[in-house]
Amino acid sequence: MKIFIWLLTALNLYFGANAALNALGVLRTSKYSKGATIAYAIIFLAMGAFGAYTAWTSSNLKLGLWIALGPWLLMLVVMFFTLILSNPQ
Repeated sequence: MKIFIWLLTALNLYFGANAALNALGVLRTSKYSKGATIAYAIIFLAMGAFGAYTAWTSSNLKLGLWIALGPWLLMLVVMFFTLILSNPQ
């Protein structure tokens, strides 16, 4: 389970670094707005760093798993509410 947590944490840090580089203008691969890219960078980098810290220092694997899954669940909830509450055209 610890390997799975580390893989998710590495994936979070990768996506966060990619979004941060897009927000800074180093990469130009983002198809989202600058504000959304900055939000993705903050969420993924913060949760990735906290997940790495928790997996490294804590023996509580469930907490580490929830932290590693946090950005994905948060984005899923935001997309769900956007889909439900948006105005169809």
